[in-house]
Amino acid sequence: MTSTTEPTEHHVRVGDIDLAYLAVGGSGPLAVCLHGFPDTAHTWTHLLPALADAGFRAVAPWLRGYAPSGLDPNDHYQIGASVADVVAMHEALAACSPHLLSHGGHAMAGGLKIQASAVPAFTEAFVAHANNSLSGSSQRARLRIDGEVDLHELDETTVTALLRLGPFGEGNPKPLLATDWVDLADDPRCVGKSGEHLQLSVRQNGALLKGIAFGAAERATDLKDHRRCRLAFEPIINAFNGRRRVELQVVDFKFPGDA
Repeated sequence: MTSTTEPTEHHVRVGDIDLAYLAVGGSGPLAVCLHGFPDTAHTWTHLLPALADAGFRAVAPWLRGYAPSGLDPNDHYQIGASVADVVAMHEALAACSPHLLSHGGHAMAGGLKIQASAVPAFTEAFVAHANNSLSGSSQRARLRIDGEVDLHELDETTVTALLRLGPFGEGNPKPLLATDWVDLADDPRCVGKSGEHLQLSVRQNGALLKGIAFGAAERATDLKDHRRCRLAFEPIINAFNGRRRVELQVVDFKFPGDA
């Protein structure tokens, strides 16, 4: 008998990579089908339903670097790295699936269908898998910097060209740049309706730029104490009142002595 169920695309987060995969079948044993170069997960489109009919939960991932799976930020594409992805994906999918009727989602959201009576067992399995999978380093916030620039390089022509790389979103994030050490030009100010944002001006080798750090009012004391820092920021064009000028939308600070 031929299955009438077509494989559907899902996503799972494996380390720093969003791994996409095709899947079909219920909660039976997991069968993982891997493609080679230059193929994709669609190589297995006709086999996956047959495996599902045989009682398997059939899965075929796009290996790292093959769209729609993500790129490795460290450019590791050796066979061993792909094997590690598949092992991690197998563990994540298998850990809680016996308690679910169905599930799916992508890197930014997930959904599931579950019997009410299975919620306690699912909760226990989910927490146990998270505790076993997550380490201190995997939970540490990271910034992926696209490049380091001097303030004098950030003229309107350059920033306008960067902004033309949009539209920006999950698959095409805004350029995130960093400075070397810059000096505070004057005391930072807390602005916004509740004073929750931080406005600052920084100077480097004669160049002076203003910046805004949303939701960062608590860093004002650190800035006043150190007077010197490195910035991670998104370059923006402020066109308030018809006057265009380059500014920094600050994402993070690094002070002397920080690790």
